[in-house]
This record gives sequence, C-alpha cells and structure tokens, in this order.
Amino acid sequence: MPRPERLASWQHGLSTFVLSRLRLIIPSLDGHYDRLAKAPAAQWGQILARYAAFQRLRRQASESEMDHRTRQARWLCARHTWERKNRCFSEDIQASWPPDPADGAEFALGTWIASPEQIAGSKLEYTVPISPTGRALAFDIASDKQLLMARFSELIDSEREAAEIAPAIRRGPNSLAERKLAAVRRIWPKLIDNARREADLQTGPPYPALQWRPEPANSEQREFLKAIREHCIVPLWDMQLAGAATRKLVTAQALYPKMREKRSLLAKLRRAEELQEEALSWIPRLGAVVGHG
Repeated sequence: MPRPERLASWQHGLSTFVLSRLRLIIPSLDGHYDRLAKAPAAQWGQILARYAAFQRLRRQASESEMDHRTRQARWLCARHTWERKNRCFSEDIQASWPPDPADGAEFALGTWIASPEQIAGSKLEYTVPISPTGRALAFDIASDKQLLMARFSELIDSEREAAEIAPAIRRGPNSLAERKLAAVRRIWPKLIDNARREADLQTGPPYPALQWRPEPANSEQREFLKAIREHCIVPLWDMQLAGAATRKLVTAQALYPKMREKRSLLAKLRRAEELQEEALSWIPRLGAVVGHG
C-alpha cells in the first residue's frame, strides 16, 4: 500500500462538490488539444491560469486530510462571495473565472516608449529631458528575455529614425529573423489591400504598422511550451478532473500511447507532474506580452 504522502501527491483529494464547481470554470479541452499546437504564449497563459485553480486547490503532499478539507471550504466560501458580488455582470456566474492575483496582471503592460504626458509628475519628468535623445522605456521583466531584447532593438531603431540618427552599419548577412521580417514587410501592403477589398474598403496607403515579429530560436517560452505539449499536462489535468487518472501506469499509457517501457512511461508522467507545478510560476510570464502598451 502506498505511503499517505505519495497517495496525496497523486490523488487530488477534492470533494465531489468542489470538483464539480471547478469543472464549471475549467471546461475540458478533450478533443481539441490540436488547437494548442500553435497557440501563442498569451493564450497558453490564459489556459494554464484556469487549470491553476485546480492545481493550487488539490491536496499537497505534506497536507493532512483535515487541513485540505478546511482549505476547500475556504475556497468555496470565497467563491460564493465573489459570485454574489458579480452576479449582475454575467448570465452564468458559476462558469465565470476571476483572475487570480498570483497569475500576474490582468492586462499586459507591453513594451513601449513612455510619452512626456505619461511621466509627468514623476522624477523622470525632469531627468529624461536632460538629454535631447533621452527616453523612458516601460517593460515587464517577466516577459521573455529574447523577445524583450528584440523589442528594445526595434524601439531604439524607430526612435533613432525619428531623431534622424543614421543607422549603424552592420557587417555580414542579415539573420534569419531579419530576413523573415523583411519578407513580411514586402508583402504587408498587399495583405492589407486584400483584406480591405473583401470588406469593400478603399485600398492603398496609409497602412497600419506591422506588429508581427519572428520569435527568436532560443526563446525562454519556446522550451517551456514545447515541454508541456510533449508531456501532455493539459490532457493529464483533464483526466484528473474527470476522475480518470486513478492509476499512474494506466494514465501514462493513455497519455503516451507510442511508449512501451514501464519505467520510461512512469518517468515521463513524473516529469509531467513537475511541469504542472512549474506552470504556476510561468503563468505571469506567459501573460507578460511583449508589444505595444
């Protein structure tokens, strides 16, 4: 018979009523997992934030059954209070999902150059104008580092162009990302004109600024999202919520049908459990979109 702490770490230990309430705010993605294959980081952040409610509420390895029941009761009480206060804003308040402060800001800050009006009243109002080329940059440090660096470069280039500062000469061929961006910029007017024709709008300039940027090959987000897709943590959550993940080996065989060796199956499932817990700290980072404020 497994030890109590090992049992608690696998079985969620939630009451039937709490589980049914969670299922309302975490609709199953079963049958639609293919949609996640190319989902952007921000969408992944929203998906994981919903499943995080289950991950946080499940019984912890060192938690007694009594303490876990108390924590479930507190969650239900807080949930009922929130539903009463917000009932007028939703026709189906029980299925509504309130953002958790632990998952970061509800709206992404973005990455942008602050205008003089936006820094008025702060110390920056007097510091930035000391230099005619001084700028105040707003960004979220939780954002993907490589994407931030690319965005910084783009903003600096645009500000230098506006200030009529000649671009620096770069030796060697352009990077793959630069070539992709240049190719998209060439066809951007044609894409906009095609969309305008379909909407019976006038074609021609001016065209909106191109917001798309190729993702760096060594993006921090890329490796994490690749890992959670390969280890099927969302299908695992759905199985756990549905009560279908009762035995580890059977669960692993259902999630990874191409694998045969028992030890490898259990090792991959163990890593999937670790990724489920790691996902909690990644939610604010995935939601910290690099873009315009």
